[in-house]
Amino acid sequence: MRHKRIVFFMSLLIASLLGGKCYAYNNESERWLQRLDSVVQQRQHINEQKRHRLQQMQIMQRGLGDVEELYQLNRRIYDECFTFDSELAMSLVDANLQIARQRGDRDGMAEWQIQRSFILASTGQLLEATNALEGLKLGSLNRNLKLDYYAQQEYLYSHLAQYSWSEPMKESYQQQAWTYTDSIYQIMEPTDDNYLWWQSWRAYSVGNIQEAIKALSPVVDTLQFDSRHDAMLAYCLARMYQEMGEEDLYLQYMARSGIADLRAANQDIASLEELSSVLYDISLNESRRGHGFFGSKDHSAVDLSRAYTYINVCLDTSRIYNNLVRTVSIARVMDDILASYRERVAEQQKRQQAITWILAILFFVLLIAVINGWRQRRKLSQSRSQLEETNVQLSENRAALTHANAELTEANRKLQAAMEQQAEVNRELQESNYVKEEYVGYVFSLCSNYISKMDEYRKNINRKTKVKLYDEVLQMTEKSNLVQDELKEFYQNFDAIFLHIYPDFITDFNNLLQPEERIEPRKGELLNTDLRIYALVRLGITDSVKIAEFLHVSPQTVYNNRLKTRNKAIVPKEHFAEYVRQLGRFSNS
Repeated sequence: MRHKRIVFFMSLLIASLLGGKCYAYNNESERWLQRLDSVVQQRQHINEQKRHRLQQMQIMQRGLGDVEELYQLNRRIYDECFTFDSELAMSLVDANLQIARQRGDRDGMAEWQIQRSFILASTGQLLEATNALEGLKLGSLNRNLKLDYYAQQEYLYSHLAQYSWSEPMKESYQQQAWTYTDSIYQIMEPTDDNYLWWQSWRAYSVGNIQEAIKALSPVVDTLQFDSRHDAMLAYCLARMYQEMGEEDLYLQYMARSGIADLRAANQDIASLEELSSVLYDISLNESRRGHGFFGSKDHSAVDLSRAYTYINVCLDTSRIYNNLVRTVSIARVMDDILASYRERVAEQQKRQQAITWILAILFFVLLIAVINGWRQRRKLSQSRSQLEETNVQLSENRAALTHANAELTEANRKLQAAMEQQAEVNRELQESNYVKEEYVGYVFSLCSNYISKMDEYRKNINRKTKVKLYDEVLQMTEKSNLVQDELKEFYQNFDAIFLHIYPDFITDFNNLLQPEERIEPRKGELLNTDLRIYALVRLGITDSVKIAEFLHVSPQTVYNNRLKTRNKAIVPKEHFAEYVRQLGRFSNS
């Protein structure tokens, strides 16, 4: 009887270890999230179908000789791809803008200039997008073009508010966005395509959220959720419910928006980015609510896994669409999710250690029971058969405990390997983010300097032209020293930033070469051409054509230099580039 009580007590302990699961949202929200998960699995197939349709339409372009037909076909292809392929969309904008200029079509030029601003803003080039609208005269635009102009301005200022770090500046940009929303609402008519969208946001901006929900809800509930328009309306309704504190309804409609975005092959998916952030917060809050004797916590592995899946989809789509600014914001969310994963692994290790100790104690208790049974057997011969049965049962339990210990040891080994892999991924992500931050800042600074130099050069030519010093102007423009000097300064800046990130690169690189073939820059240089080629390889640029474009030399020259350097290596030549990409640790001082 005593050992039966022990086994019963052990069962209760193991059951308490498993714990229960609680969810922060209801079953309807879970069903919509599961539907979204299913569509995420189909994403690659949907994108391939979209790409095939675009290829078929592009084939039709080749056989068109009539300019008007080409203009209209370009518009159809643009409507199909402007949120899917930014490069193709921009080429279509430029083509139709050129046709409109040739025909002297002012409305057409204005229309495609606005679309150009949209593509630039969608890819994170907000300054260029703002500049694209500067030449438009609002007074000369018809009502539809004014609607497009106001909508694009609202889109721009909303993005400026989203990516602004300063709260006062963020508030200022958002107020300007609301101003353009109000301007749209003033001239819109109920028959316009996006009337409900702008009507709802306008009601939201003035605090009439209930009115917006009342107008949106019956329409959104009838949608098929397979177009960008459906995604926009569902997103708008979700944001209204979020403002009202209705978390379940927010999750349901934001999931519908994500479904519509994915089915429409939209590569700029704000809904999934918001969902991943919200699900991460839900998982984090649940993990902090400990309960039970063993302090088990509900980290909501499903929510965390979903958040990681959704943010990965967003990162992939922003990379495909070339939206660098959104990529940076997505990386910050991904960092938080990875940190939560690490915390979850640490908690699992603690739980497993606790289980191991408890099983050891239970084994000790069982051992005492065996000894006690053996003593009783000596004293009570009449209980010998019962004791034999007990011994058999104890042996089975001992085997089960041994098997459980073996499984726990294997689980610990796998978790340790996962932690090491996560640490390496995190280091690579940190290095990648740091390199991006350094070079993005350098590119912005370089562009600004070039703009200033070009303006000074323009002013100098203008002054000489005004006083008719044409010979001096001719001399200035005939010289090639300006380009050479700028290239020299550009390479010096590149070398300095690269060696700031990888200060030991030259030493590490030479360690791959034969001692007598080591490469050293000349006095006054940071890197020479050979080192600069492999600096680009270290940054992940391995295509000789791209390297040649960067260094302003022929691809054959790059190929010959790389071949000559590989022949000097002390490591296998076919893996030389891989060794270079592993060189050094970046300096994040």
